[in-house]
Amino acid sequence: MNPLFQSFQQSQQGSGNGFQQAIENMAAQVRQMGMTPEQLVRQKIQNGEMTQAQFEQYRQIANKITGRNF
Repeated sequence: MNPLFQSFQQSQQGSGNGFQQAIENMAAQVRQMGMTPEQLVRQKIQNGEMTQAQFEQYRQIANKITGRNF
């Protein structure tokens, strides 16, 4: 199971804002790897773990949530 999805599921079972907790868990995992989020995504695309289409979909979601346009 995808670690991000697993942390999201676990946070949904507890109390509080599950989405916020899932994002915080993901950020902690990225920091532990010693990479920037951009480096992590580039690596996932290069390794075939994420397609360019998936990246575009997640980028659009992030833009809606943050109100930014990356």
